[in-house]
Amino acid sequence: MVKKTVVRSQLRRYTNSEGVFRRRKAGPEYFNKGSIMQIQFTGRHFEASENLQSNIEEKIQAMVRFNDQAQDAKVVLDMAPNGLRIASVQVAIAHHGVVAASAEAETMHKAVDLMLDKLERVLKKDNEKAKEHRAPSMDQVVAS
Repeated sequence: MVKKTVVRSQLRRYTNSEGVFRRRKAGPEYFNKGSIMQIQFTGRHFEASENLQSNIEEKIQAMVRFNDQAQDAKVVLDMAPNGLRIASVQVAIAHHGVVAASAEAETMHKAVDLMLDKLERVLKKDNEKAKEHRAPSMDQVVAS
């Protein structure tokens, strides 16, 4: 028999009909609160297909696992005069500003894949920086 442990942050208080405070496990709306992100697409000298847009949107929504404070994203797909395709994205992070990634390649799909790889690295790095600035735990403070 496997016993599930519930982390304290997963519990929330509520009042029942008798006014008694109780705790219950948070529902899916609690865990997905950061995953709803507005994504804006802009095509410069390039008409993006619905398939490409939905593919990009799906992958950017999946990036929330690296930084759940992402609020919105602006994707720019551009075709340069020299024939290169340029894909860039700016993601607004709550209380941290904006992170950006950009890539260019011969085809738009390659440029998008390179851009998403860069965005993943940037989001991970930003998240690690935020974790490094946290205060030390009380055990570490008391021990020193």
